[in-house]
Amino acid sequence: MFHHPRVPTEMVANQTASLIFLAFTALSFLGVLTWATRYFLRTQDKLPLILMVGGALCGFLEPFGDLLGATFYPLNTPLLVFEAFGRQIPLYVFVGESMFFASAVYIAYRFLRSGMPTRKLLTIIVAFSVFDAAMEMTCIHFHVMTYYGNNPLLVLGLPLYAIVQNGALAVVGGWTILVLEPKFQGRRAWWLAPTVPIRFGLQAFVATWPMYLGLNSDFSRPTMLALGLISTALNLALPLLCIYSPQAAAARRSAPAQVDLGERLPYLR
Repeated sequence: MFHHPRVPTEMVANQTASLIFLAFTALSFLGVLTWATRYFLRTQDKLPLILMVGGALCGFLEPFGDLLGATFYPLNTPLLVFEAFGRQIPLYVFVGESMFFASAVYIAYRFLRSGMPTRKLLTIIVAFSVFDAAMEMTCIHFHVMTYYGNNPLLVLGLPLYAIVQNGALAVVGGWTILVLEPKFQGRRAWWLAPTVPIRFGLQAFVATWPMYLGLNSDFSRPTMLALGLISTALNLALPLLCIYSPQAAAARRSAPAQVDLGERLPYLR
C-alpha cells in the first residue's frame, strides 16, 4: 500500500534563479534581524529575536516535510546545508523560515493580542498565502524546487493545500505565542524558541496528513483529489479555530474597539 513516488533526482537547478532567491532571502533575513535587534534595544521585547531562532530551527524539520510532502530541491542547488532522508536542504530554507517566523508570526501575535477584529485577522491568512504562493510558484517555474508525485491539486506547480497552509502558519503561530507567552517570562522566554518547530511540525502533520498519506501510497487520481481537498479544508480550519478561540475572544473583549497600529505596532512605522 505504501509507496513513495520516484524522486526527480535528475532535475537541474537554475543557478541564476537559485542565487537570486538566496540573495532575496538573505537580505530579507538581515533586514528582519536588524529590525528585531533595534526593536529589542528600544522596547526590551525580545520575542522577535526568539522567533528568529525558532524559525531557523524549523529548517531541521524540512527533510521530514519534504519526504512526506514529495518536495525536492535539486542536487546542484547552491549552498546546501545538510542532507537527511535523501533530502538536501539549502541555506535559504533556514534564513527564509527564520525571517518568516520573526515577521509573519509576530505580526499575527500582536494583532491577536491587540484585539484586532476577526475580518482583519483573516486578511493575514490571505496576505501571507498570496505572498508565499507567488514566491514559491516563481521558484518552481525557474526550477529552484519542485513538488512531484501524483498530485492533482497543483496550481502553477504549488499544491492548493500548501497555499492555504503557508498563510495559516502565521495565525496559528501567533495564537500559540498568545497562549504560551504568559507562562514564559524573563529568561524563560527563550524556551519559546523550540516550541516554534514543534508547533510547526504538529500543524503541518495534523492538517495535511491525508495528503501526506496519499502521496506515499498508490491511490487513484480521484482519491488523491479528495484527500487534497480534505487537507486544504483542514489547513483553513486550524487558523479559523485560533481566531475564534476563547483566548483570542478574550483579547478582543479586553482591547479597544479600534486598534492604533502606529501605537501598538511601532515596528510597522
